[in-house]
Amino acid sequence: MKRPARDGAFGALLLVAACGAPAESRPDRLVDPLPPSRFRQPEAKPEVLPPNYGIDVDAFAKDVVAAWRRNPLPIVVLPAFSDDPRYARGTQVFANGAGDWLAAQVLDALRAADPTLEVWAPEVAVVELLRSNRSLRDVRATQDVIALFTQTEAGYVVYGNIEKETQGGRLSGRTCVRVRLLGANLLSGEVIASREHAIEAADAVRDLAARSERASVLSVGARAPEFTPSLDAEIVRTTERALVRLLDTHREWLAGKRCAVSVELPAAERGRALVSAVRSTLLSRAPRALPGNAAISVVDAASAHDIVLTAALERGADRYRLVLAVQRPGERESVRVSLPIDPRFHAELERALS
Repeated sequence: MKRPARDGAFGALLLVAACGAPAESRPDRLVDPLPPSRFRQPEAKPEVLPPNYGIDVDAFAKDVVAAWRRNPLPIVVLPAFSDDPRYARGTQVFANGAGDWLAAQVLDALRAADPTLEVWAPEVAVVELLRSNRSLRDVRATQDVIALFTQTEAGYVVYGNIEKETQGGRLSGRTCVRVRLLGANLLSGEVIASREHAIEAADAVRDLAARSERASVLSVGARAPEFTPSLDAEIVRTTERALVRLLDTHREWLAGKRCAVSVELPAAERGRALVSAVRSTLLSRAPRALPGNAAISVVDAASAHDIVLTAALERGADRYRLVLAVQRPGERESVRVSLPIDPRFHAELERALS
């Protein structure tokens, strides 16, 4: 009987297994490596970032210190603000970690420029605002800080903006962080220092973008706690500021003089309490306002005196004003200063003084 063809194939396989498979050809040496490509890009070197990401805070600080030396009053340093994403663009600012970073650089630069400066860090600035019957809740735009801190004993404020921008299309555009720093004289409103810089280095942009996601040490604008100002505190603080203004502009009238303090008390009990607060503030602050031989001696009106310091609350169309006037006995000539009282208190003052 004839065997199936597969038996022959099976036998061939046994023969190959017994005799061994033919030896494979092997190369005598290893294949040479490919030459380097002419088009291979060199390895990227780490980006070297300039100090403070290129913002010249040292030069900015020197400009602020130069102004401070002409009139050495406290300097407020605030975080740079950004547009608050919770609101329509341009209607509300807030502070974040990127603004805190910039404030820290400015603080270091100011202290390095002159260690004798009195600088209010952001946390101190908030306390001074509260003492002045004010709050950062009143801030809507960056420039609002000037009117706010004019109510304090500070002479200068450093503030600004920090915003992430994309120039060009969203996909092909270039992202940068734009920084604007300003220093202002609170008494005159004059800008004493300014710098503007676009940070474009990718690592710096990423770092500041990450910082902007962190909370600031300050709550600003709509994010700040609710605050209700007090009329009594407003009257005291306005009196203090008016006395400082009077001494700044007419020091020669008061320095070293015996001074009697006079106020006109209204009929209403609430009004009498407010005007008495004005008088008490003048009696306590005036003797400590000038040093050494220039100190003012506050005396009773019945005693011998060189000048009379008069205080009054004057009604205006939409607000009251605190007026301080100085006059020498027997003379018609006098000097005076007048400061407005926040119009939020107008209706309350109307009731108290009527």
